[in-house]
Amino acid sequence: MFVVRGEAGAPPPDWDAFGGELSDLAQLLRQGQHDEVHHRILGRFAAALGDRGPVGGPLEAILLEFTSEGPEAPTRVDVRARDSFGFLSLTASALALSGLRIVRADIRTGADDGTAEDSLWITDRSGRPVTDPDRVLALKYALILIEHFSSRLPMATDPEAALVHFSRFANDLMARPDRAREFASLDRPEVIDALVRVLGESRFLWEDFLLAQPENVLPMIGDPTRWRRSPSPAELEADLADRLGRASDLEGKIRALRRFKDREIFRADVRTILGQSDGPEGFADELTEVAEVVMRATLALAVERIGAEPPLRTDGTPVPVSVCALGKFGGRELGFASDLELMVVWDDRDVASTPGDTPASDYFDRVVTGLRQVLGIRSGATFEPDFRLRPYGKGGPPATALSLFESYYRAGGAAWSYERQALIRLRAVAGDEELGRHLERLRDAFVFGPEPFDLEGLRHMRAQQVRQLVAPGTVNAKFSPGGLVDIEYAVQALQITFGREDPTLRCPSTLEALTALERAGRVDPSTAATLRSGCRFLRSLIGALRVVRGYAEDLTVPPADSEDFALLARRLRLDGPEALRERLGAQMEGVRAAVDRVLGGLG
Repeated sequence: MFVVRGEAGAPPPDWDAFGGELSDLAQLLRQGQHDEVHHRILGRFAAALGDRGPVGGPLEAILLEFTSEGPEAPTRVDVRARDSFGFLSLTASALALSGLRIVRADIRTGADDGTAEDSLWITDRSGRPVTDPDRVLALKYALILIEHFSSRLPMATDPEAALVHFSRFANDLMARPDRAREFASLDRPEVIDALVRVLGESRFLWEDFLLAQPENVLPMIGDPTRWRRSPSPAELEADLADRLGRASDLEGKIRALRRFKDREIFRADVRTILGQSDGPEGFADELTEVAEVVMRATLALAVERIGAEPPLRTDGTPVPVSVCALGKFGGRELGFASDLELMVVWDDRDVASTPGDTPASDYFDRVVTGLRQVLGIRSGATFEPDFRLRPYGKGGPPATALSLFESYYRAGGAAWSYERQALIRLRAVAGDEELGRHLERLRDAFVFGPEPFDLEGLRHMRAQQVRQLVAPGTVNAKFSPGGLVDIEYAVQALQITFGREDPTLRCPSTLEALTALERAGRVDPSTAATLRSGCRFLRSLIGALRVVRGYAEDLTVPPADSEDFALLARRLRLDGPEALRERLGAQMEGVRAAVDRVLGGLG
């Protein structure tokens, strides 16, 4: 029996609603829906957690003792620890996760020192006592870990998500053969803090990495040396080469490449969640370095997978091919759930022969298919390859011949004015280096040629984007007036206008280009500061939206009075929803005014 006393001045509880909820939970239990009941209770716990401040510092001592009271009697568990919010609830939760039932409980809390001294009698789900020494040891560690985890819950962006994910994580851990050691390895303050932050950051991160790749979670989070620093490009190259070298066949190499890719994306995600990657730019740099290493290996494996001899030049060497990055990849601006915008270009100036008289274009189209197959990424997932920015888009060949590249991207060619802007970010990242440098020279000749920038075309495109991509009454972090594309387009307009006479302005990165424009006197310091601040804030906002939703398309900010908006403020480490509402309005209004000044200066 529990005696419940309301807080002074608080309205009386709605006991009818409480009784109805208990009846619903009991009905679910009778139907065997234990996980559903567990998740509902965790949701109530997270809601009751409220705004309790985060707890840091050393982990509290927890004393546990298991006693057998007979071959058929329930096992007694004595727990002694500092009492804390939800202590008993989460202890019961930990036992339930392990497939155990509490058949009796004696609960005592010291009035003087606030120490909880609880005795629980437990059985497995068949009513038998818990006697296996290995299971008892693992259960001790699980109980200690979940209590320590709960004390850190206010650190999580989404405490309910953290609890749900940790429940599943701990349950999976209990099934592993070395569970006791693995539980013990996690019970350190910095590791517990990291686990709370990562598991409570995003449902997308859970589905995309933590649930799908549990083998990466323990080694990465349980060893802080793995997320305190990011590997250099040379270290990434050497690590991947070693893994590929140990594979016995092509399929083994492909599996090794995918595991490497997933682990390194996860490392970058963990580092930025924990504040280790020096903001959005540092996170983007880390992801870009991983993507470049992965694409070089992917091209080699795609060619190997085709099997056939490649087309040859007259000197007997293979026809060169280059993989170019565009978009966020080209601009070194990747983030959560970013795809990889790519263009495959092959040199058709000297083609002597092809295997079986198959056109060389067919072979390189198969290379594009091979890149997709080797990466093996599901639709919407991080690093999904996107080849739509090639000449003529979906209407053009998958692989672009050099002659087509030259004719399409030239004065009077078929490229639209927005494609001239997009080509600023083209960078060769894999394949033949000489061909890559040639493509970058062609890029510069077209983008920074004598033709004036199409300012009216830009304004027409922006108006069309706002009409088609921004729902009435909403704010889109990318496409609304004052959104991220306004900054990118304004910077690109300045680059195209002045880049012909000043090569220092030819930067694929928006922020680097903005710095170069300010240094060259093409943007005044005040305008540059506004655009720089807006760019960084909007990228952080877009990253927060993507980590919640798990895909890159919907960048609509949730309503200001919604729970999602409050979670967004927490993810951005702002002081509540009102702070986010004010910051968002001020940043976008400042960007609009700054962009108007920039474009107004161009006519």
